[in-house]
Amino acid sequence: MAFGTSQRILPLQNGFDEYTGLPYSNDMWPVHVDGTHYKPGEGRDNYPELPLIEGNETKKYIETLQDQDNLTTLYTEKAVDFINRNAKKPFFLYVPHSMGHIPLGVSDKFRGKSEQGFYGDVMMEIDWS
Repeated sequence: MAFGTSQRILPLQNGFDEYTGLPYSNDMWPVHVDGTHYKPGEGRDNYPELPLIEGNETKKYIETLQDQDNLTTLYTEKAVDFINRNAKKPFFLYVPHSMGHIPLGVSDKFRGKSEQGFYGDVMMEIDWS
C-alpha cells in the first residue's frame, strides 16, 4: 500500500469481505475544482493523490478530474458483480458514490445527456447506477 495510510483502517480489516474505492473523500487531494493542482503554500499542496484501492492494494492513482469520471460506473459494475455472485444467499452491500458533491465526474455515456447541465449529467448517472 503505497499511499501511506495504515492498512488497519481499510474495510477488509473492519468486517468487509470485498472493497473497491477511495479510502477517503474524493475532494481530499491536491487539485482545485477547476482541475489545476495546488501550488506550494496554498494549503492542500501536501495532500497525496487519491489511491483507488481494490482489496488492500492500490490499483492506480486518481490524479486528474478526468480520472474521476468513471468512478460511478466502476462502483456500479463492482456492485452488480457482487450481487450476481451472492444472489442465492443473504448479503450486505454498501455503495457510497463519490459523486454528488464536488469535485464532480461523469462518464462519457452520460456527459451532455440530461439537459440539466453537468450536475444533471452526474445525477443521471447516479440514478442509472
